[in-house]
Amino acid sequence: AIRNFGKGDAVAYSLAVDPSGKIVVGGYSSNGRDLDFGLLRLRKDGLADLSFGENGQVITGFSDDDNRGADEHGYSVLLQPDGKILLSGYSEVNNKAVFVTLRYNSSGSLDTTFGVSGTVVTQIGVSDRAYTSALQPDGKILVGGTSIINGVGRFAMVRYLPNGILDPDFGEGGLLTTAVGGNPDAIYGLLVQSDGRIVAGGSSAHGADMNFSLVRYLADGTMDKNFAKRGISTQQFEGKYNAVYALSLTSDGKILAAGVSSPGTDYNVAIARYQTDGKVDKNFGTDGNYRQVARAARRTPITAEIGLPPLLFRSLLGNPE
Repeated sequence: AIRNFGKGDAVAYSLAVDPSGKIVVGGYSSNGRDLDFGLLRLRKDGLADLSFGENGQVITGFSDDDNRGADEHGYSVLLQPDGKILLSGYSEVNNKAVFVTLRYNSSGSLDTTFGVSGTVVTQIGVSDRAYTSALQPDGKILVGGTSIINGVGRFAMVRYLPNGILDPDFGEGGLLTTAVGGNPDAIYGLLVQSDGRIVAGGSSAHGADMNFSLVRYLADGTMDKNFAKRGISTQQFEGKYNAVYALSLTSDGKILAAGVSSPGTDYNVAIARYQTDGKVDKNFGTDGNYRQVARAARRTPITAEIGLPPLLFRSLLGNPE
């Protein structure tokens, strides 16, 4: 399913499927001047859900003022059990950004019971960019990313109550930052365990290189000292740039982290599995790590036209990439 969105480039970063099988896609799109938050909802067959927004699309932009920038970047979409939709990301002007989370009703209209008219804007440091989010069983909302404090990018996380107010029982007034490595550090994936502990995955600086990094927190945001080395696990694959982008739990409680590793040229798929105490699981891949060189990936030949127009099909055959 390919959809035109807005008046220029459109980028999707996250999706969720509701109980009826409808697909909600979150990201951002251009209005011809700057970028706006964007949501798209598709039916199970991939066609636009015309009961959502305008022709299946919702675009939300802010005016350019001190708190809300000209460019909006949506990175993470979540579905609540009541059918409401959360979209988190950041709003930026003059290279300074703030965390933004919006909540929509199932129809696509902004939920005015959340934050201010459906929107929550949070500033942590000089500039803050949110890349991921997670929903707790109690309805509290976690949003993670990076925050520049004293010129250094740190792991940054906020937690909101279900109504969009910062949770005073988390971190310092709902805000949390962690210096993991050097500069910059950033969270790209979040995971809430069944015991309420929170795992944040991303990248952290190690000299000129970037590490594949995990940090685990207790439910109140304090560091879990029983995880890896005083709450932090960092490692490198063969590359100079390593980052965790997605997290998942196995049935026995082990943590899977997926992301990238790059020696400075190509990007490679990187996956690691961790024991419940944060130590790398040596029984997975090579010493707990799996690295797939993208260039060596096997290509599957197209063996049928699968309903494609003949001209397009021949074009695909002539260009396997």
